[in-house]
Amino acid sequence: MMHAFSTIFREEGLHTLWKGLLPRLMRIPPGDAITWCVADQVTGFYETKYINVRNNNDIPILGSS
Repeated sequence: MMHAFSTIFREEGLHTLWKGLLPRLMRIPPGDAITWCVADQVTGFYETKYINVRNNNDIPILGSS
């Protein structure tokens, strides 16, 4: 990996190494936001569907006595 960095730096300059940094930094937050939103929705669904049912004793959970 260091060989790749040194070759790029030697042949094309420092600017080339950092040219793709801004687009990458602009792409990361939206993807992370989508991941967090989906995880939050799945967690909320799981809690509503399974944890609240167990606490209210509306529907018996399999394997419980």
